[in-house]
Amino acid sequence: MNHACVSRTDISSPVLSVSSADVYGKVTLSELPIDELAPLQPVTPYAASKVAADFVGLQAHLGYGLDVVRVRAFNHLGPGQSNHFVAPAIAERIAANELDGTEVVPVGNLTPRRDFTDVRDVVRAYRLLVVHGTPGEVYNVCSGIGRSIADVAAHTLALAGREMKVVVDPALTPSRNNE
Repeated sequence: MNHACVSRTDISSPVLSVSSADVYGKVTLSELPIDELAPLQPVTPYAASKVAADFVGLQAHLGYGLDVVRVRAFNHLGPGQSNHFVAPAIAERIAANELDGTEVVPVGNLTPRRDFTDVRDVVRAYRLLVVHGTPGEVYNVCSGIGRSIADVAAHTLALAGREMKVVVDPALTPSRNNE
């Protein structure tokens, strides 16, 4: 099998290389808001792999002239998202409580802050970056607003049809070893 190199003219639109905000690692309140110039400080193998992918996109642009637009996406949520993520997990528990009459909504740690964006807006941002982004540059895709998990839980509870209360369940808080 012949593996020919792809030349710049073989690709008609930019390649969108999607990474993660996890590349920034642990960030203190004094470092917020994070912009694209913030240092990359991955603290997990996943985050390190995203830094590597980001840099492969940059290398493809600098070394081969490929039109690569790099993106670092923050948390997104929306229809069809798995309950392995915090917002849909809370929503699923509230919905189950509505059906069975349970008043307690078990949650994990309520203090982390996340920047959530609707997945439909994330996709729109990706499309705009393919059309208008500058090859070689990196863009954070986020709302710019940090929300605590407590805020997410309170907002979701406010949509419920009856009274419920959030109760912290330590079993739902991942340990550092499992992240």
